[in-house]
Amino acid sequence: MRTTLTTEGSTTIEVPLLDEDADYPPSSAEVFFNPSQRVSRDITVAAMHVLGEGMSYLDALAATGIRGLRLANEVEGLEVTLCDWNRRAVELMRRNARRVGREVEVVHADATVLMRERSFDVVDIDPFGSPAPFLDCAAKCARRFLWITATDKAPLCGAHPKAALRKYAAHPLNTEYHAEVGLRTLLYAVACALARYQKGMTPLLSFSTMHYYRTLVRVERGRKKAYESMRHVGHIHHCHTCGYRRWQEGFCSPADVCPVCGAGLHYCGPLWLGAYKDDSLCEQMIGELEHMKCSEGAEMMRLLKEELHVPTCYDYHVMARRRSTSPPRMDALLERLRAMGYRASRTHYGGTLLKCDAPSELMCTLP
Repeated sequence: MRTTLTTEGSTTIEVPLLDEDADYPPSSAEVFFNPSQRVSRDITVAAMHVLGEGMSYLDALAATGIRGLRLANEVEGLEVTLCDWNRRAVELMRRNARRVGREVEVVHADATVLMRERSFDVVDIDPFGSPAPFLDCAAKCARRFLWITATDKAPLCGAHPKAALRKYAAHPLNTEYHAEVGLRTLLYAVACALARYQKGMTPLLSFSTMHYYRTLVRVERGRKKAYESMRHVGHIHHCHTCGYRRWQEGFCSPADVCPVCGAGLHYCGPLWLGAYKDDSLCEQMIGELEHMKCSEGAEMMRLLKEELHVPTCYDYHVMARRRSTSPPRMDALLERLRAMGYRASRTHYGGTLLKCDAPSELMCTLP
């Protein structure tokens, strides 16, 4: 396997040379490496700076080890364990650990077996594809925090409903706010996995990019905490004709007709209806990411911090198209909603999406 050196943050490691002509270059070598995930790794480093020291951390599907080695090198006081089933990955991680000069544990094992046998303060699952096969053992293993990445956005967003039902026991809808539906469906799956082990969760940081979801939750022990988390699980009834939607706690409720246009309502769920980020953590991470010169990550944290804590968002271009009119400027629409006494914000999901706590019946009449 041919390799080269790459530097992220203050950490330099050896990574495989990728075939740029391959259909998907990150998986073209014997060991997986995705350079475009640097921002995700920057965000992880910034978050762990804020969350503190003195914790054990497991990178369960470590590949080159770049995420865990960055944490070992750039965050003081973390006891880092790197795990992978690929023997070539394990050899590469051991070389990289020597290069970085930090004491880390490198384990050649099936991640699901390791997570059944041991526990860690922080567990990080970043698979190639769906995290569904790892959620149960990760929920058992994590003591304080759990990071989950999902790159199977199509099932989670409702584009492949059969795959979503099979992997996540959910029926997401492909709507104008499909990116948020996918994120909330993933959080529902995490909450269910933790609840099986009498654990609850508080989401601290969750975001969507073009190619993946990433979420960080605080793990809270006890039956009461598990029950409190599951009370944030609910569902949405959505009208594809006019865009009306309503949400409700619980796994299901009778679906009647849309009160705005009279069309049938469509079920979406179960999914997480509670908050999916902590504004104070986002605020603290802005400074960390600016210090790391990660402008993309800092800008995402700014958008997340300002996002309203309400389920679903609206695409104002879609709203205008439904009313056969030209869309206004985003800033003008936000000011109009605020002048009417409602809270409104942009979202990190896309430049044409906004959140507002106005009744859905009103939003269907805009812009």
